[in-house]
Parts: sequence; structure tokens; C-alpha cells
Amino acid sequence: MHYTLGLDIGISSVGWAVLQNMPDGEPFKIEDLGVRIFEKAEQPKTGASLALPRREARGARRRLRRRRHRKERIKALLQETGCIGREELAVLLEASGFDKDVYTLRAEGLDRRLTQAEWARVLLHLAQRRGYRSNSTAEAAKDQETGALKTALSANQVLMEAKGYRTAGEMFCQDKKFQMLGPDGQIWRKTRNTAGDYSFTVTRDMVEAEAHML
Repeated sequence: MHYTLGLDIGISSVGWAVLQNMPDGEPFKIEDLGVRIFEKAEQPKTGASLALPRREARGARRRLRRRRHRKERIKALLQETGCIGREELAVLLEASGFDKDVYTLRAEGLDRRLTQAEWARVLLHLAQRRGYRSNSTAEAAKDQETGALKTALSANQVLMEAKGYRTAGEMFCQDKKFQMLGPDGQIWRKTRNTAGDYSFTVTRDMVEAEAHML
């Protein structure tokens, strides 16, 4: 006797049916059917997945691991190409109080040749802040944070075109949008996004274009 088993698997139930078939494979009789219902693997009040905390923690570990690996690769590339030696690179990474911040170097590099140490600083900086690239259009449309990020991204693209900035680094360095008044009364430059503020968002393509231009 020939049978066919059909399953309807959901997040909180499994439906099943067993059909008895003719010798030619055509079903002619329902042998048995039923459904098994079980509790959803989600928070009763919010509907959030019970696996969400583990998934987010795993994603954070993966991002940190990839960031460390990316930084190690760019450091190795700088040494292999003769841009900077190992000892010079170690001093560069540990040093503080540079005469010029990296955004100033990104802007000046458009009009003058950067020194080897300056170029290494810029490349390391670009590798760490490599721009936004969407991984999932479907998820992005539902995510409020991604929506705010894309709004800031569009605003920066309009600003660059309107004021004729050649690169994102030049815009970050020179535009008043990215400056703030410090507690000492001096003008400070913002250096990165903060909670709820995505004004430092540019696309991956914009960062790549800047690296080629420099």
C-alpha cells in the first residue's frame, strides 16, 4: 500500500495528514489527519522571540570579531606595502594628542600628499568607519532605527551635492552641521554617531570613493 504524508509546520502548530494512494500514486482516501498545537517560542506580552537575546548577543560578537579581523588585515597591508613599519605603526596606534585630527587629514589629503604616517591613520580610520550598506531591504523597511539612519544618509548626500564637497571626509571636517560648542566655549567637531543621532552616516560607496580619491 502506498501512502503520502503531508505536513503544515508553523511556529505554534504542526498539521498533518496521511493519504492512502492508488497504485498509480493518486490519493483516494484520507487515512488519518490531525494537528498538534504548542506554545509559541515568544514573549507572551510583546511577541518577541525567546531566542532574540541570544541572537543579538551572537550578532554583536560576530560584528566585533569581523571588526578586529578587518583592522588586523589593514594593519598587515600597510606593513606589507611598505607604507609604515611595525614599530612606527605601534607608535601610531598608541599615540594621542596628534597635531591634526583624522578628519582634517581626510580633507587636506585632497589637496596635498599625506605623509606615510598620516596616510596610515586615514586608512585605519576609513576601515573602521566604512559606511552603511543595507543587507536586507525587507527588514530595513520595518526597522525604525534603520529608517532614521537612511533619513540622515539622504540628508548628507543632499548636503554634499548642494555645497560641493568632494568627499564625506571634507564635509565632516568643514561643515557646521558637524560642529558643536564645547563646555570651554571652543568649537568641537563631532566624531561619530550617538544614540538617536545618525548624522555621521554615509554610504559604503562614498567611503570607497574617498579612499580612491585620496
